[in-house]
Amino acid sequence: MYSSSKEFTYEQMINNIEIIADLSREQKDFERSARLLEENIILRKTHFSNDKRGLALSYNNLGFSYRTLENYALAEDAYLQSVELLEFVLGKTHPTTLTLLSNLAGVLSLQGKLTEAEAKLLDRLNRTKIQYGELDWRSGQAYTGLGSHYLTHSMFENSTQNYQNAASIFESALGENHFWTNRAKLNAAFAMSLSEEPEKGKALFFSKLADIKENVDGRLTYYNYSSLIRILEQLNEFELTEMELALTRFLDWHNSTYPN
Repeated sequence: MYSSSKEFTYEQMINNIEIIADLSREQKDFERSARLLEENIILRKTHFSNDKRGLALSYNNLGFSYRTLENYALAEDAYLQSVELLEFVLGKTHPTTLTLLSNLAGVLSLQGKLTEAEAKLLDRLNRTKIQYGELDWRSGQAYTGLGSHYLTHSMFENSTQNYQNAASIFESALGENHFWTNRAKLNAAFAMSLSEEPEKGKALFFSKLADIKENVDGRLTYYNYSSLIRILEQLNEFELTEMELALTRFLDWHNSTYPN
C-alpha cells in the first residue's frame, strides 16, 4: 500500500509516462519518446531519488532514443549516466551493466571517438572475463563486440582475431554446430576477406554459410536472423558481391523453408 495519495500519483505518473514512451518508440516517434523520458527522469530524481535502478533504465531508454535521432552527444551522456548508476546499484560486472557499457561504446564510435570506444569495449571484455571466466559464452559476446568495432572501422586483422576468439569460446561453451559458433566464424571469414588473405576469407565464408544451413532446424530467432541481415548490409558496404549474393540466397532459402 502507498504511504500517501501524492506518492501514489507520482508513481502512477512515472509508470504512465514510461508506457507512453515505450509505445512512442514502437511507433518510431523517437522525438516524443525522448521528451517523455526527459520528463520521467526529472520526476524520478525529484520524487524517487533512491530508485537508482529505475533511473538508470530510464537513462538507457533515453540514450536509445537519442542515438536513433542521431544526437550522439546527448546519447553518450544518457548512457554514461546509466552505466554509472548501474555500477553503483548492481556492480561493475552485472550483465545489464556490461550491456550498457557496450551501448556507450557504440555512441562513442559513432562520434569518431574510436580510442574511447575501444577502451570501453576492452573494459567490458576484462570485466566479463573476471566475473565469468575466459571460456564463458559472455566472454565470447564481448570479443564479438570488439570484432564488430574493428570491422566497422576497417581494422580487419584485429577484427578477424577477435571474431576467431569469440568462435573458439562459443565452440567450447556451446558446441561446434551452435549458430553463434558458426556466425562468429562467418564474421571472422568476412573480416579476413578484407585483409591480406581475401581468397582464404571468401572460401571460409562460403564454408561457414553452408554449415549454418546444414545445422538450421527451424526458423531463426529474430535476434539471430537480424544479425545475418546486418552482415548482409556490411557485405554491401564493402562491395563483397559474391559473398553478398551467397548470403542473400541463404536468406531466401531460409524464408521459403521456414515461412512466418
